[in-house]
Amino acid sequence: MVGAFANAGAAGAAPEASIRTDGGAFAGSANCEAPADLNRLVGSLDASDVGARRRAGECAQRLGERATAPLIRAMHAPSPGVAHWAAGELEALGRKVPGDAVQTKSHSVLASVLQAYGDTRDADALSAVLSFVNADRAEVRDAARGAVLAYQDAALGKLREAYTNLEAHPPPDAWTAADVARELFASDDRVRLQDVSALLTEGLAQEAAGQHEAAVSDFEKVLARQPLFERRAEMVTGFVLAAKSKEDTDPIAAAAYYRTAERLSPDGPRAGQARSALLSLEGEDLLADGVTDEHLFQLAATLDPGNLKAHAELARIQARSAERERKVRRYAEGGLAAAALFAGLALFPYRSRRRS
Repeated sequence: MVGAFANAGAAGAAPEASIRTDGGAFAGSANCEAPADLNRLVGSLDASDVGARRRAGECAQRLGERATAPLIRAMHAPSPGVAHWAAGELEALGRKVPGDAVQTKSHSVLASVLQAYGDTRDADALSAVLSFVNADRAEVRDAARGAVLAYQDAALGKLREAYTNLEAHPPPDAWTAADVARELFASDDRVRLQDVSALLTEGLAQEAAGQHEAAVSDFEKVLARQPLFERRAEMVTGFVLAAKSKEDTDPIAAAAYYRTAERLSPDGPRAGQARSALLSLEGEDLLADGVTDEHLFQLAATLDPGNLKAHAELARIQARSAERERKVRRYAEGGLAAAALFAGLALFPYRSRRRS
């Protein structure tokens, strides 16, 4: 749809651009790597500049779905020519309709699209934006809620409808859009956290039954939906036990579990154990490559006196070191004895001549 803007400009649309982000010229589509680059291109569009139209269209196609948010903002530009061009580009990407624009597997792309709808207060997109205010991913959820609030009173009707559907009764008539949004979001959080708490409870039961893999699977679902869940410290033991069970068979997975445990409760009672195990795994990995780092095992043993692997490896390293020192001493002693013998042999003829 590179020619869409040209057609709009030929019809008498105002050519001036209004989406300029930094006032600078754009070097060309070869440098189009991020949505901000498309913003700069849109800011330089001119009805008489065929090259600028071509570069902007090429950039949009190159970015693919990542071009959605900049194009949404451009579609609401005061310049009819820019708006018409952006609508054509969105249509070419299959993302002109809000219901299509939010179809993506990328959380960052979705969040940027929701923010763009909030920035432009696109009335047709409000229902789509509202559908994500209780999303599992915090990035998406926060973007949707910020966008809804940006609509201000224009969102009041939809907010009241959503609140009524959730609570089974309408909000007070005196509530503003911000009031309804605040209470709706709070209710959504309660419902979502009920589900997350149920997942945590199931995971803890699996942990108690010794089903470490199943427990970690549930815990990872909890963290995916609520990374800062206030009960996250309760999952630390499960991750540590799962990690220990994999140290010998899958050290990479074990290290990942230990890192998660350490991140969930960096000052908790298991933090030293997790850090100690990570140091041991690092030391073992180096040993496999022929590198001995005694300090790693010393630190691991200090952080967790119960780390038997660290103590055992440290003992082996120290035993090998002591054996090398004994060999060196034996060689040195043997060398001295040999030197003394040679010296004696060298002096023997001299002593013999003196006696004679």
